Amino acid sequence: MMKHLGKTGMLTLSIIRHGLDNAMLECLQSGRHPPAGDQVSIDATLLQAVLAGLIKCTQWVVKNLKGIDVLKPFSRAILKHVAARTQKTIVAAGGKPIPHTSPLFPTWQLGGWSLIFSKNVVQLAIALGSWRIAKLLSSPNSAIDRLGRSVVQYVQARGSPVISDTDLPLDVPGAARSSVEHLAPSGQILCDGEWVSRVGLGWSEETSFERYNRCDFDVVETLTREDFQLKYHDMGRPVLVKNFIPEHERCMLSKIRIQSQHGKDTFSYGPTAYPSITGSHHCSSKSTVMQAEHGLECAEHPGVSNYHASHGEQVFAKVTNTNTFKKLADIIDGVDPVTPQYFWGGDKSGATLHYHRAAFNLLWAGQKDWFLTSPMLAGWAGIPSFQLWNRSGIDMDHIFRCSQHAGDLILLPDMWGHSTLSHGFSAGVGVLYAVRSSNEH
Repeated sequence: MMKHLGKTGMLTLSIIRHGLDNAMLECLQSGRHPPAGDQVSIDATLLQAVLAGLIKCTQWVVKNLKGIDVLKPFSRAILKHVAARTQKTIVAAGGKPIPHTSPLFPTWQLGGWSLIFSKNVVQLAIALGSWRIAKLLSSPNSAIDRLGRSVVQYVQARGSPVISDTDLPLDVPGAARSSVEHLAPSGQILCDGEWVSRVGLGWSEETSFERYNRCDFDVVETLTREDFQLKYHDMGRPVLVKNFIPEHERCMLSKIRIQSQHGKDTFSYGPTAYPSITGSHHCSSKSTVMQAEHGLECAEHPGVSNYHASHGEQVFAKVTNTNTFKKLADIIDGVDPVTPQYFWGGDKSGATLHYHRAAFNLLWAGQKDWFLTSPMLAGWAGIPSFQLWNRSGIDMDHIFRCSQHAGDLILLPDMWGHSTLSHGFSAGVGVLYAVRSSNEH
């Protein structure tokens, strides 16, 4: 995969999915499937087919394997069975061993995928963005959750991942893209005795490209645990919470404070957040935060605004001990933050297209635009973010966009492809999280 990515700059899951669907269908049809009565194994087979987006396999399993209840949430026993099964290998023609796993999910990490917990297989198909699989499992107007909501109602919701599905019928009500205006807040706040912009916190806000100032998914003022669970987790939708970070805590990343405490510290920068993952590399010389404020170029990556991202706190010392993080515990039930990632960069810098488990993203300073895809269309890019979204041939009909301003929180479900672009200087924290309890009903 990485070799292919290095040649083309882009890897999408559809490349893998279609071939795997045919290969796995042939395997099922040859009799390599769970026996009647082994319900845990049957349900695990269905889970793997849906997780991988295998339409033909899902159809075969539902038609030929008995005892499936598509409205019953997956149990921990099923998840453990899948995790154990995928530790094994299968043997292809010629005797070459092949890991038995999903192209979408590293299934040895199933315990961390929040989208699986409390969902049934119809909800899971929708959360992944596949109308074709969802309609194999349920009729469009049948109730699929404990609130009596139907497949069509899920599709109608703003930010539904199914909207990106190219096979969505045009006559499904509410399937058209919708967005809401989301402008940056105005005014100033007092940080360390100095009045600074509420958005920039003293950092440059000058940008060389147009701001989106809208959001193609919900923007809310507040978010309760119940609303997050029912409206966003269960439905597989992202959401933005405005002004989630209290203003006095945002001052931790004001320019005057960073300049005072870390003005001479130097850090690594690269064309993407983690360049080695996609076959690239960091700039050979380290630079200060101030040097990156207006967009940092280096000899290795000319014409690119380079970006810093790392797992070390550095200038963000103690940020995870703030009231902001305590407030998150009131929204997200039963999770532990894992692998916090700290980022900053100047105008036109950002994270290129990638995907991972569920995450929340807090923007401490500045403004940035998001570009999202549903899980079924997720991919990896080795192309710097600005160059990626300003090249010809990009079909923006499949892209969700959203502007995030200083203080905003974005909650992103598992496996959504996403990329960011900074307007002026921006800095914040992104945290992947893992579920501790299944919240089964």
